[in-house]
Amino acid sequence: MIVYLAIEFITSPVSVNLFVAENIAGTKFEKLVCMVIPFIIIIMIDVLIVSFLPFLSLWFIQ
Repeated sequence: MIVYLAIEFITSPVSVNLFVAENIAGTKFEKLVCMVIPFIIIIMIDVLIVSFLPFLSLWFIQ
């Protein structure tokens, strides 16, 4: 669930974290989005792994 929220906060329409980072860094939103795309891809791969291989995320609880 936390990983899904991470994706939501850096992608539109919410993108709360991007707006905050834009104000702190003083850059344009478009430039910031281009810089974040690799991280979005990595997080989406993470979501696929956790969704289809749940034993990887549940081993600590068990």
